[in-house]
Amino acid sequence: MGFDRHPSTKGRLYEAITLMQRILCHLDMDAFFASVEEKHDPSLRGKPVLVAAGPIGRGAVASCNYVARRLGVKTGMSTAEAVRLFPQAVVVRANYERYQEASEQILRIIYRFTPDVEPLSLDEAFFELTHVAHRWPDPLLAAQAIQRTIDEELQLGASIGVSSGKALAKIASDFKKPHGITIVPFGYEMDWIDPLPIEAVPGVGHATHRKLSELGVVTCGDICKLSIGMLHKLLGNVHGSYLWNLVHGRDERPLMKRGAAKSISHQSTLQHTTSDKDYVESLLLYIAERCLWRLRKSEMKTRSLSIYMRFADQRYAQRVVHLKQATQSEQIIFPIVSEMTRAIWAANPKPRVTFIGVYLSDFQPATPQEILFVDETEKKERLSRAMSGIREKFGAPLITSARTFGLHHSYRLSQAGLSFTVMKVEEDEAAQMMKREAEGYVAMEVVE
Repeated sequence: MGFDRHPSTKGRLYEAITLMQRILCHLDMDAFFASVEEKHDPSLRGKPVLVAAGPIGRGAVASCNYVARRLGVKTGMSTAEAVRLFPQAVVVRANYERYQEASEQILRIIYRFTPDVEPLSLDEAFFELTHVAHRWPDPLLAAQAIQRTIDEELQLGASIGVSSGKALAKIASDFKKPHGITIVPFGYEMDWIDPLPIEAVPGVGHATHRKLSELGVVTCGDICKLSIGMLHKLLGNVHGSYLWNLVHGRDERPLMKRGAAKSISHQSTLQHTTSDKDYVESLLLYIAERCLWRLRKSEMKTRSLSIYMRFADQRYAQRVVHLKQATQSEQIIFPIVSEMTRAIWAANPKPRVTFIGVYLSDFQPATPQEILFVDETEKKERLSRAMSGIREKFGAPLITSARTFGLHHSYRLSQAGLSFTVMKVEEDEAAQMMKREAEGYVAMEVVE
């Protein structure tokens, strides 16, 4: 483990804390997906490991360990190209549920140290130590304790950046990777960021980099020579102000604590193109079942259900149903999913399906109520909650619906290439699909 401090940082740190300056930290897990796979299968350690975000012939490298990175593998390159260039690499299909579980464990560890946490993704989070300075007067000791706890309890490596603002902390977390801690000296942020290249700044993408480079800007210090008016004209008021403040060592953006989920979706690229309606329907029911498990775990109900597909000819199909009564029950949702699947097949004879997904939204709390007369809907809700309790205690495959039972262990599920949870590339694609006018789009009737 390494950590970086500016000369004479110790006195400055304590001076900043005395003045109640904010202490923001950014935690970034080291080669997270690959590290979780190595923990799951220790025989992978020491080998170049690639985690495929989708089917090897179609997907991209979602993560790779540092052994693979030294060979030249990069996140985002196609797995087909990576295997061709580096035949010695071991390719593992991404298991996002495993990563989701590890991510939740990491967050629970951070919450032991501070209640002020902003999750960013499965492998990143901001957290603030300002309000727990009485417990952790030295940010370095706090960062070391969090890093050590993650290492000892989860056998995973983390890098942490510490600063007075979010962007600087995020930059700092990348300085000593892997397994490093970097502290930006409080009160000297401008001196610290001044020599850094502009591409190191979060939010400086290709277009911004090109515009600044045309003005001869190479480092953050060069940006300081520009007026805020010029940056506004070049990049717009919001982005220009953000960049100007950052290179002057200021970033007052607040921590955004995690709130209740506004939507839940699962989606996947299929391993093989298929025109088998019953098979696709079963896969969609399986995905819907997983969404509903997460929904009940969040103690929410949904009033909006969507399914969507992409075909081999790049056309899209989507169906949406709005429910009059919110639900979290498979017994209510499954018949609707089946009906929507049949509707898509009717509008698209023999479609060649390559991508499928389920999207739940319009949530409301699933607050328990005293019910004098139990109707059929409530009976279905109670059955679903009872099934969730059994799954939580004994494992997901133990109890499930007849339509999805065979998929939990079947060869056909592995061949489908299903992967679940928040993979950025696939969620972005799903979001685009929800916004665009899908081929043959039908907003189905409101269901009682």
